[in-house]
Amino acid sequence: MNLNDLRAKKIAILGFGVEGKAMADYLSASGIAFDLLDKNPELEKPENFSGNFISGENYLDSARNYEIIFRSPGISYNSPQIQDAKSAGTTVTSQIKYFFDNCPSKIIGVTGTKGKGTTSNLIYNILKAFGKTAYLGGNFGSGVVSILGDLKPEDFVVLELSSFQLWDLEKSPHIAVVLMVEQEHLDVHRDEAEYVEAKSSITNFQGADDFAVVNFDFPNSMKIGRLGKAQKFFVQTLEKENASAGLKIENGIFADEAAGEIYLVNDGAPEKYFDIKDLCLRGFHMVQNVCAAVMAAKIAGAGDQEIKKELAQFKGLEHRMEFVAEIKGVKYYNDSFGTTPQASIAAAKAFSENEIIICGGADKKADYVKLGRDLSALKNLKAAVLIGVIAPQIERGLRAGGFSGAIVAGARSMQEAVLQAARLAKRGDVVILAPATSSFDMFKNYKDRGNQFKQSVLNAA
Repeated sequence: MNLNDLRAKKIAILGFGVEGKAMADYLSASGIAFDLLDKNPELEKPENFSGNFISGENYLDSARNYEIIFRSPGISYNSPQIQDAKSAGTTVTSQIKYFFDNCPSKIIGVTGTKGKGTTSNLIYNILKAFGKTAYLGGNFGSGVVSILGDLKPEDFVVLELSSFQLWDLEKSPHIAVVLMVEQEHLDVHRDEAEYVEAKSSITNFQGADDFAVVNFDFPNSMKIGRLGKAQKFFVQTLEKENASAGLKIENGIFADEAAGEIYLVNDGAPEKYFDIKDLCLRGFHMVQNVCAAVMAAKIAGAGDQEIKKELAQFKGLEHRMEFVAEIKGVKYYNDSFGTTPQASIAAAKAFSENEIIICGGADKKADYVKLGRDLSALKNLKAAVLIGVIAPQIERGLRAGGFSGAIVAGARSMQEAVLQAARLAKRGDVVILAPATSSFDMFKNYKDRGNQFKQSVLNAA
């Protein structure tokens, strides 16, 4: 589908968020008429917009009356109205689908339950350092259609892709990066199988001239990675506690926590590549993202010198294992972006120091009792400050696991939670915000939660 396919068609943009606005600007600049449909009843009609503007709970009821609809990621592809429109003959597309149809450059797509942003940014930084013309977009809240006019065949576009964006995609990127994929977004997807299936578009349409970089450690990732006809490279990481498992991949990249090394692997033979201790990023779980970024960048043609230089200076992203401050000998870290139990456990395991975790939030239907039991097994966890509606479930799991440390619950604000943690902490300890779920019960979003944590830490100084 291109601009000519859109002319003289009855078009609607569903959802007027970042992607919807980008698509609206793109169509307007091309002289193509469209209507806007959005769920927010308080949303005002854009200035100088001459099309129909429909808002409120029933905003999707007229979707079947259009020839083409552009679905925003926040609107479920499986919603009854979308499927009804599709059965009525409406073409259901999205900004990302349109971008894939019209992008002249090579696309590097990155997906996974966690680590997409870190990995995408690291790949982008490496390519820029190597002198490549590269662009970054996708799930960062950017309207990638706005750069279509700037792109050339020799350029690279690095896209962070969520399951919502991949759900109905019918093309795959030239280089697909599949990070850890575990159960997530069950408040939108019917079950884990649907979530994995939605992400499968990243590899499913790849050809023999394409490449896939796949996390070997996660069965769901491997299920996605086996699809398509691309050349496959694998990422394996080996933690100290299961060091006996050994190297199992033939081609790709391998990280050994006990040895403290990252190795390139060619035909089963490992070759030392980088010392883990020289990474700026904290936590062995971050090494998975680093390895995937290295492999993707090498496939894209980046040189080892540029890759290693970037690894040594890349500090990660805001709200992802972000160091905030050291106050009275206690270090504070912000991992507000960690919105799954798996992410919370990984963040907690990143430290050998005694730590206090601030954990909890809205109910995303994950197993939070199991989260509590898993946290109770961490020998260096000395206290848990629990917030949000899932706090009782986490506490139940902690107690079932025999946790002997302090459990504090009931904080009604982030400032109160930080003060509770600070009172429990002693010099040499670490306090980490590792929420394990979304923020909407107490905060606007994960950024608001992380920013309130950082400000509360600084206020406590």
